[in-house]
Amino acid sequence: MNRLFCFVLFSFFVFELFLFFPVYAKPVKLAMNDGRLIIGEVNEIEGVDEKLETVADVKAKMIIVVNDGLRLIYVPKYKLRRGVLPEVVNEIPEVFKTKLPFSTSGQKLAILGDFEPRIKFDRFGRRLLHVRHMGGVELITQVITEISPRYIRARGLYMNNSSIVWDMRLATHTLPREQLTPILMRLINTAQIDERIRLVRFYIQGGMLDEAEEELAELLKTKGDDAEIKQRFTSVYRMIRQQKFQRLIDEMELRWNAGQFSLVHRYLEDLAKGDDLPEELFMTVRRMLQRYDDLEKKRKEIIEQLRATYNRLSDDEKKGGFIPPIIEEIETGLTPNTIDRMESFYMYVKNPDLTDSEKLAIGITGWYCGSNADNNRLLVAQSLPALRRLVLEYLQSGKETIRQAEIIKQIKSMESVNPALIAAMIAYMSPPKPILPEEIIADKPGYFRFKIPSPVNGVIGEIEYVVQLPPEYDPNRTAHYPVIVTLNGFSQTPDSQIDFWAGNWRGSDRVGQSGRHGYIVVAPHWNPLRLFEYDFSAFAHAAVLCSLKDAIKRFNIDTDRVYLSGHGIGGTAAWDIGLAHPDLWGGLIPFNAIGSKYIKEYRDNVQLLPIYFVSGELEGKNGVNTILLNAPIFNSYLARQIQPYEITLIRYIGHGIEMFHDEIVPIFDWMKLHVRNFTPRSFEANSMRAWDNFFWWVELNNLSNDTPEYITDPIDWNGTKKKIIVRSNLFPAGNGLQVDVVPRTLDVTIYLNPDILPEMVNFRPGSRIIVNVGQKNYNAQNNQILPDIAVILYDVKTRGDRLHPFWAVLRKKKN
Repeated sequence: MNRLFCFVLFSFFVFELFLFFPVYAKPVKLAMNDGRLIIGEVNEIEGVDEKLETVADVKAKMIIVVNDGLRLIYVPKYKLRRGVLPEVVNEIPEVFKTKLPFSTSGQKLAILGDFEPRIKFDRFGRRLLHVRHMGGVELITQVITEISPRYIRARGLYMNNSSIVWDMRLATHTLPREQLTPILMRLINTAQIDERIRLVRFYIQGGMLDEAEEELAELLKTKGDDAEIKQRFTSVYRMIRQQKFQRLIDEMELRWNAGQFSLVHRYLEDLAKGDDLPEELFMTVRRMLQRYDDLEKKRKEIIEQLRATYNRLSDDEKKGGFIPPIIEEIETGLTPNTIDRMESFYMYVKNPDLTDSEKLAIGITGWYCGSNADNNRLLVAQSLPALRRLVLEYLQSGKETIRQAEIIKQIKSMESVNPALIAAMIAYMSPPKPILPEEIIADKPGYFRFKIPSPVNGVIGEIEYVVQLPPEYDPNRTAHYPVIVTLNGFSQTPDSQIDFWAGNWRGSDRVGQSGRHGYIVVAPHWNPLRLFEYDFSAFAHAAVLCSLKDAIKRFNIDTDRVYLSGHGIGGTAAWDIGLAHPDLWGGLIPFNAIGSKYIKEYRDNVQLLPIYFVSGELEGKNGVNTILLNAPIFNSYLARQIQPYEITLIRYIGHGIEMFHDEIVPIFDWMKLHVRNFTPRSFEANSMRAWDNFFWWVELNNLSNDTPEYITDPIDWNGTKKKIIVRSNLFPAGNGLQVDVVPRTLDVTIYLNPDILPEMVNFRPGSRIIVNVGQKNYNAQNNQILPDIAVILYDVKTRGDRLHPFWAVLRKKKN
């Protein structure tokens, strides 16, 4: 026992020794558990409100802060990848320093107000900003003192003719070349080749390849007579061209994965026709183009095999003429977006151990229910179009309960139709809710505006939201589309939030990141009364959640990749709504958010919810820096050792409240790495409002009536700490589920599907559902949980989630 204890203690010490690495003088690469690499100068701190200088007690420092020159990036130390030591970055960036004077003493800028960020610098690197504060407008002179490939350092000189200390960083690529080049040209001797080469190296390090190419082309014009220089420059020029083409090919791969096949084909053909495409990349382009030929060949072969297999059926098997229309439907709908549905048929069609009717059943079932659907009976397969029509009618039936009951009865009477087949079909169906002509915004492809009834009683009877689809959106695409739900701040609108993610219009196209990555963007009118402060209200929650549910019913949405974001008070709203309903999101992305009230009390709800905070270092409210307001919450998130949260905090150096367009690309990289955990092995969540009543598979019933002492309305907020606690654990080996709720008198409903209890799909007895330890009156008869098609259809009709419908509902039995 003593040896075992010593070994465990020694192992822990070694792990701790690795974690508490020294502060590096040079930038390093940090590997995170989620797959990210973060590069910059590293410090360890106890809290986000602490200065970055080191102190003696290093073991208390659980937060890593990385300074990449532009931003401060805070992550939990225990989210670093184990066994991967930080890698020192030895590349020395080309940095240009101006000789402009700046203030090192005087009034230090602690809170930065709003200003127009597009104000230009002159050719010397100076600009005059009108900074708006609550008390009026202040004139600040700002000068560029340093230009690196990644960031520009702008310092304060005067504020209303008094010295002002202000250190601000701007992303170098955001400064237009017509501003940047004249400043740089004043900092080098253009007559010296080494200085010009230094400038080219600067552009390359900053990823500004067009600028590097233009500078080299200019050099080749003026110095091309020198053979040695020409040879040297030509090789660099070729390298830059190759990098540019590689960047374009990477872009085409990104677009391909987003389902934008026509766009990719058009660009690849243009590349293949170009004379200056490097040979090695030419072969890559040809291989990418070959994918189109391979897909078309495979598509034709599938259709030919379907027809040939059908023709070999007996007359009795062809009776009724059901199959030819199905093959025609498959032929019409078989595209690169849907061809993977036929993978099982393509694999088994030449299998001599299967009959033709079994092969055809596999193909038809794959088309309607996905390649993994289990059915080789032709009678069942040919009934699937009729089944789909009934399912669609049910989902579109409104409140027609009598007709709904008739549809359920018809479906249950169909031969061999089972819950697994129904659930699979629903996942592959087109979205059930139609889009009306008046909901389409003219001359803006993929842009829609919707109105839906508000479930909250009050002066606002309708909820509005707008949607932007990505290019070449396909409602039948097998891979569903990820979604960003974005909430506007006080000075923005839902339409401007769409612009932030999707970009501005250029003719009939948008130029923005959501389109590149294939995301749908949803922007609810969540604050129609234009409130200056977020009110934590039922309407705000309803506007966001109802807009999302309605969008899920209209569009082909991946419900495991829904990300909630917002700016300003919209960021605060996103933070609150995300914590209140943590089972809905792949992650939260609050900009400029301030945590208070329920946000402070719902800390346990963060356990399974990745969050990416973005703010400015000089943001403030009522004269207090935002980091001081949020520090208690951020520190509780970031400094955990046991089960650390998936938290990233970004603070832009020297910035106040802004939109932070520069952070969009890193956010998309982050979103790719985080998806919703629909079936966590365990969770714990808190509730203090009547509408915060659903967590994963547990619904809390009658909160206002049964437990009023635990419910705090936002209007009556008094800082109470009393809250409902919900805990749940899965025991997959025993097909068991335990739910504990405080207070124990609370009535709960439990929703189940095979993702939660895997054995349920096999209709096996023995599932154990224990609520509040010892109460067995939730168990089904004979401890056997029976999936119900009616439950599946009703759940999809109400929640809208076609990827994870619940199959069974357990309610407390009356004693």
